[in-house]
Amino acid sequence: MFLRGFFAGAGAAMTLSMIITMAAFAFTDPFAAEERGTAAAAAAAPPTARAILEVEAKPTGRLALTVRATIADRRYRPVAGARPKVTLDMIQMPQAHRTAPTAMDPVAGSPGTYEAKIVAPMAGDFDVAVALTTPLPGEAHTRITMPSRAAKSS
Repeated sequence: MFLRGFFAGAGAAMTLSMIITMAAFAFTDPFAAEERGTAAAAAAAPPTARAILEVEAKPTGRLALTVRATIADRRYRPVAGARPKVTLDMIQMPQAHRTAPTAMDPVAGSPGTYEAKIVAPMAGDFDVAVALTTPLPGEAHTRITMPSRAAKSS
């Protein structure tokens, strides 16, 4: 008798909790708290306030390459005054041939575009990472293969 009542009560409680959960999902706006803002949101950037980065890397010499990043806000407006940094990390040996962060310079006449010339430590496949902390956080990656010999032009 006790077990029958116990299971009936547990089943009713679980059913009620599922109804409450479904109602919460159906009637709660997930973006409302973000738009209102809180003290914690004022101290840190909200999750949607991230930069949009597009990264392009092109070899320019034997181990030299040029990295260009285009940075925009969430409304796709160019971000000026950013301080992005680029690092290379060899894919075959992660962290073993990682370069120090190199500051990227703004490209004149192209707002929101930054460029850096960097030298790979050796030939191979590299992950090119561009990271940004101010004014908006963001990070983007691309891959590049640095040839062991410079390609001959035909």
